[in-house]
Amino acid sequence: MVWRNTGSMYFNGIYYSKDEKRAFELYKLAAYEDVPIAQFQLGKMYEYGLGVEISHKMALIEYCAAASHGISEPMDSLGRLYFQGTVLMTDLQKSFGWYLKAAQKGNPHAEGMVGIMYLFGMGTKKSKGDATLWLTKTSKDSDSATLAAFKNAIESVVKRAQNAGAPTAESQQDAVLELTRSGTP
Repeated sequence: MVWRNTGSMYFNGIYYSKDEKRAFELYKLAAYEDVPIAQFQLGKMYEYGLGVEISHKMALIEYCAAASHGISEPMDSLGRLYFQGTVLMTDLQKSFGWYLKAAQKGNPHAEGMVGIMYLFGMGTKKSKGDATLWLTKTSKDSDSATLAAFKNAIESVVKRAQNAGAPTAESQQDAVLELTRSGTP
């Protein structure tokens, strides 16, 4: 726990000068001791190249380790990695599975993604009823700024579909992919 806290202080520049490389080393020590929050932080650092060279493979390993402790944030990150095809190839079924696990733990972003994936039948069967259930749940679990961003993102997807005529499964996935890259829903 000490390693994680000190790593956080270096990462955020609290009491110490901001030093992502030092934070990475400290998080690594904590992750070695099986501290799930440190494993999640390491996953983010590997994914975005913070204090270390980008490695999506290592991000996947650390996110999986943290997710095995039942934490929703790394589950949500795994859903995004598989949706975007960052790791190997796009795998919508694995993406949906990870998003669903995170959503069942109350993660608002994952709830929104599960709703969208049900709505368009991505990685799961198409179900307007399930889509409505999860999209309603995310609206209850999100703050007003998140809801506004989510609403704008959905309107963008709908406009794009209307402008393209009859949307194809590929154009729908592209629109949702754009949402995941922007951090919305």
